[in-house]
Amino acid sequence: MRRLLTLGSCVALLACGDSTSPPPFPAVAGTYRMDITFSDFPPSVVNASGTITIAQASRNAPDLTGSASVIVTIGGDNVAVTQLTNASVTEAGVIRFRLTPPNSSSTWGFDGTVTASGMSGTHVLFGSTSSFPGTFTATRQ
Repeated sequence: MRRLLTLGSCVALLACGDSTSPPPFPAVAGTYRMDITFSDFPPSVVNASGTITIAQASRNAPDLTGSASVIVTIGGDNVAVTQLTNASVTEAGVIRFRLTPPNSSSTWGFDGTVTASGMSGTHVLFGSTSSFPGTFTATRQ
């Protein structure tokens, strides 16, 4: 009877999972200082920088939310970007999000890899007739 009870306890533990195992998704919540460059333009013509803040309700789910305070400089004119949307992270630490583009007919997507100190990757600003790729780095504050 004791052996049957022990076997039953083991089966119950397996069914519930190991409560000591770490959450599957990396911790990405926080504020990051971003620097964004565009491949086809020198930083003196087009660049962007500022901060993004990412919220993570649970490390057991991929969904993220957040906000942005990024200034895009295009030929000396500044455009403020304040929204971060469609954000998620994979178990392997691949992060994706969108920033509101400088104009309403565009989309601006970011794909990167999360590290202990921040993240880095690529972005593409899609306009109505062309696209503008580049890279970004984001340092955890």
